[in-house]
Amino acid sequence: MQHNDHQDNLTPKGDGDIVTWDNVWRVVPDFFVFLRRPFLSAQSQELNKLALGQLALLTGLNIIFSILVAALILAPYQEAIGIADNALADEDIPFGELFLMAVILAPLIEEALFRGWLRGTRRALITVAMFLSIGIGYFILNNFGSDENIIAITMFLWAFLIAFEGFTRLKNIWHDGRPIEMFERYFPIIFYVSAFGFGLIHIINYEHHSTIELLPMVMTQCFAGLLFGYVRLRFGLLAAIAMHAAFNGILITMSAIAGG
Repeated sequence: MQHNDHQDNLTPKGDGDIVTWDNVWRVVPDFFVFLRRPFLSAQSQELNKLALGQLALLTGLNIIFSILVAALILAPYQEAIGIADNALADEDIPFGELFLMAVILAPLIEEALFRGWLRGTRRALITVAMFLSIGIGYFILNNFGSDENIIAITMFLWAFLIAFEGFTRLKNIWHDGRPIEMFERYFPIIFYVSAFGFGLIHIINYEHHSTIELLPMVMTQCFAGLLFGYVRLRFGLLAAIAMHAAFNGILITMSAIAGG
């Protein structure tokens, strides 16, 4: 497995609970070094006090970056092109419902789909493939729901689930935590596809403009995709979900206060 020594600098030798500004700050240059060539580390960093401080710093920097880009770049661009606010901002959604969507459901679903499988293990890839196949089947049924399609999709899903169950019985493969060889070889490409795919999917929040015109509007989501991917690999999936939830929660709370 690929290994870079700079990942070891996140936790100083000795007590990982020693929280100083120098120790916390080192996560920032580590993030940008990681972006030069993303790689798979052997294991996630322990979530001790230092790690929590580093995650808090990254969340703060993400919020500052998003606010600055929105105010200095996106707002003038949005006004010049005539792009309406995104769908969530345009709709009168109660704060409680918006909080549920943005702080609980979105982090869980989006992190699972875009980053849950980023370690490249067989278990993770097969699990994601199973849920994607169910989602595709549900989409087909809702849009092309003839009796023939229902039978075909049902048979396909049952066949996939049976194959999946048979695969999980191979314990020595299922519990193998190593990434598959091809995944590791092309990991930098896979990482960036995941990060920018996460950003680009948010284009659907906007209407009545071409994809090219809307690309600048998802700059902050693309950056967040890079950051959440880094956190998922360095600190684990739960840390990425928590950071995503905290980021969304802080932004919608600030927006509600400003609008109220």
